Amino acid sequence: MAGIPIITVIGARNMWVSAQEDIKRMILENKGILTGNIALHDRHQNLLSVVTIIYWLMTGKKDRYLGIFPKPGVSDEDIQQATRFGKPIHMALSSGRYEQLQDDLRQLGSVELSPDITSIETKAKRIFYFWSGFILKKGGPGTKERIPRLKMFKWYLLFVIFAVSPIASLVFYLTYPLFYCKIRKNMAYFKGVDLR
Repeated sequence: MAGIPIITVIGARNMWVSAQEDIKRMILENKGILTGNIALHDRHQNLLSVVTIIYWLMTGKKDRYLGIFPKPGVSDEDIQQATRFGKPIHMALSSGRYEQLQDDLRQLGSVELSPDITSIETKAKRIFYFWSGFILKKGGPGTKERIPRLKMFKWYLLFVIFAVSPIASLVFYLTYPLFYCKIRKNMAYFKGVDLR
């Protein structure tokens, strides 16, 4: 990986920023050069996409749940339209110049973020670290002693997604004007390839 230009491609429900930060760090530690990021995600409203992704995971079917919910995951249209990113990537490969690649990709919509979801995600990462440590204290994967803690986490996660996240989004937008400059700065950073 050392000295090699790298483009990350993400397929996600709607939260991918924290994982991308970890990947940026790994690439840097291995002396790679992150030159671009393309993030394809489920564009539906947060709670709708939670229901559809659970349906998809539990059944393996990527169709409309009950005939009324949208299809889960990244839309077929978004996948097909991802070909638009080929031209700037080809130009960068042909010229060997990658400095402008992420800006070119962004102008084509390679990274779109919802500020409230990004805010929730960055806060949730700290909570997930707590839960992972709490569960690991009972042993590694397959250990029976950790099953009660895994069940606790499952119910906690469902409660947070369906009860807390809508309130967190509301609070975020009510306080948005107070943190406007900081939010814009964070959004610009997360759309880029640099690591702070």
